Amino acid sequence: MAPATKRLVLAWAGMSGLTLAAVLFGHAASSVPLGALTMGALLLVTGVKAGVLAHHYLDLRHGPGWNSALRISITLLLAVLFGLSLIAGIR
Repeated sequence: MAPATKRLVLAWAGMSGLTLAAVLFGHAASSVPLGALTMGALLLVTGVKAGVLAHHYLDLRHGPGWNSALRISITLLLAVLFGLSLIAGIR
């Protein structure tokens, strides 16, 4: 297997694992509200998954400026979502 293909397959496997973690953290089959800690863990998993996608599939590892800008934007968006979830009274 070519190194580039192996890298993408490993990135895909990692993202699949992160998706499974998000399903578990998010209580996908339950209507129980998420707590602040669970919401934080879910958003952290989401941020890591977005970083893997940007780095490996969008090839932003070759554009450090773009990579940093996208990661900062994603981090700010997830922080705003976390703050809004706290304001909304997630218990």
